[in-house]
Amino acid sequence: MQFIDGMQFDDRTKLLKLNDAKTIAKYSFHCHKSVTYLDLSLQEYSVYNKRFPNERKFYHKYVCTDQGLQKYLRPSKEYEKTILLQNFHLDISKEREPATGEVEYSTVNQNRIYDCEIVYNVIPETYFYESHLTEYIKNALEKNTEKLSIIKLCLKLLKNKDFHVFFIKPGNKRSFIPLIIKYCSDFELLVNVLKVLSFDIWIIYDSEPDQLDFFLYRVHALKEGRKALEKDIIYMGFANSMSKNVEILLKYQNFPKFSCRSYQYALRNLINERDDLESAELMHLVKPTEDKFQAILAFLAFKEKSEAAFQNLRLLWRSLPMCFITLNEFEYTFGPMFDPREIKEIYDFYTDVIEQHAPSCLPRKLKHYCRLKIRTLLYEQEHLHDGIDELGLPLDLQLYLKLKN
Repeated sequence: MQFIDGMQFDDRTKLLKLNDAKTIAKYSFHCHKSVTYLDLSLQEYSVYNKRFPNERKFYHKYVCTDQGLQKYLRPSKEYEKTILLQNFHLDISKEREPATGEVEYSTVNQNRIYDCEIVYNVIPETYFYESHLTEYIKNALEKNTEKLSIIKLCLKLLKNKDFHVFFIKPGNKRSFIPLIIKYCSDFELLVNVLKVLSFDIWIIYDSEPDQLDFFLYRVHALKEGRKALEKDIIYMGFANSMSKNVEILLKYQNFPKFSCRSYQYALRNLINERDDLESAELMHLVKPTEDKFQAILAFLAFKEKSEAAFQNLRLLWRSLPMCFITLNEFEYTFGPMFDPREIKEIYDFYTDVIEQHAPSCLPRKLKHYCRLKIRTLLYEQEHLHDGIDELGLPLDLQLYLKLKN
């Protein structure tokens, strides 16, 4: 395939600059009647402008109308499904008839010829529409004082899956989401935004805590929160080194759910951190388990060496029902890859996170399991974010339920 200016061409055509039709005459296109020059054949164009000298004969029959197209295609079954640019226009120009319909040759300047009898299977490249749609929406949002009407219009467009591409790119979300937060007070409209937005992808890769809290508070007010959040979204953020939203997410989810995809992302980041690892050293990590996953998350937080990573991992463990990981489990997970000294450093970091040593796989404290039960009940009613304050508990117990201590 050949690509130029957002269009894709079959190998049986020559490269053609579609944006330069005033200097390179284009023939065999069917265009909308508003187009003034693309539906002219080479000979018509040369006559029309009286510019091109007749320097050589160029033997071709040109295709400029529906009838001419069908006549051209009739001898060969191969071209019966030809798709021309007419598919991308509202109708076909009937203003001009082909001046060269039956002639055997025309004369044109050899230097201005791209030898192309017919252009077919013309497919706009995705990036071509992406860039223009992005520019259009950005201009509308910047210049229009009625921001909310533009947002509603965008949502109507987004009901068509072909327009979702605008919101896939993080840069576009960064310009669109703050406007929603500033101008949109309609909670149901916000839910509609989430339905067309790749919400979990935005959370994992590009969201800011205050923006995320804004959305989650409002969708939970409409009892739509559990639908909006993937069950493994917290782990996915950790696995992709985007743990800054953990505190916000744990206001709305009782605890994270383990998944194979989050394990695969965490394992990928482990490999990226230690690119000297051999395949044989990773074989025991192929089968995902939550214990191995937690050990890998501890390693990633240890390598990040930031207070935020430390505190977010602590929040995570305060929400989990599982037993603490022992030194033996760390040695099993990392033994084939790291030396004993490094494993001990990771384990010491982990014990600082959980605020105690874990010599064996003992159950957690009863008080902790009571916390989990209360959080789960509030989560199921979509009141985890605001229900703790309404329980009438002492402040220290409220903080305990909110994972603050």
